[in-house]
Amino acid sequence: MTRFFFILSFLLIFILNTQSIAAQKAPFKLQSAKQLIEKSTQDSIAMIERLSAYYFHGIMNDYRASKGRKRVLWSDELWLVCLNHNNWMVQRNKLSHSENNSAESSGKDPGDRIEFVNPNTILSWCGENCLYNYDTQGETVEEIAFTIASESFQQWKESPGHNENMLASGARIQGVAFQINGEQVWATELLCTNEFSAVDFSFQKPVSNQFKCRDYQTMKALNKNK
Repeated sequence: MTRFFFILSFLLIFILNTQSIAAQKAPFKLQSAKQLIEKSTQDSIAMIERLSAYYFHGIMNDYRASKGRKRVLWSDELWLVCLNHNNWMVQRNKLSHSENNSAESSGKDPGDRIEFVNPNTILSWCGENCLYNYDTQGETVEEIAFTIASESFQQWKESPGHNENMLASGARIQGVAFQINGEQVWATELLCTNEFSAVDFSFQKPVSNQFKCRDYQTMKALNKNK
């Protein structure tokens, strides 16, 4: 009975807080990043999306290290670029690396989209991955986020071209964003060659008074034992 009420309570929260981080049509500029990150500490869907990115970053860095590649740094600038592209794909219901000219578009290719977010960027992209799937299983924010991250990683790993991007030897900086749209999950990952990012704020796992989120290493250990 207790388990039933817990699941019911979580579903009610999930329904009441159904706004994705990117729940607007217009693309975001770099100035919006801090506000969007703050949203991920207050809204359950936005938190799952942001937490998925945090877990994915850890999974991919472990994978790169296992293959003798350098670990990549996180960039909120790239996270925002990926967020914009997810929103465009969701609005169009279309998986693509290229955007056409529309109100939701932030640029035709990844380079254009990076410059849209930050005209003064120093980032040079070396790979982009995109996907959609239906992997949102879990009973808690952490479980759903870890499922999204691990299943998306596996999907890209099993695709030679996407796997090559994740293991790019020249990659030094990464950003990835997830967008939940009903039962679907859309994702974009960007990798860049620069050693340093112009972004002033670093990635931190989202936490709130309502959800206490376990870090990547803890979730990795828990899922390894399943």
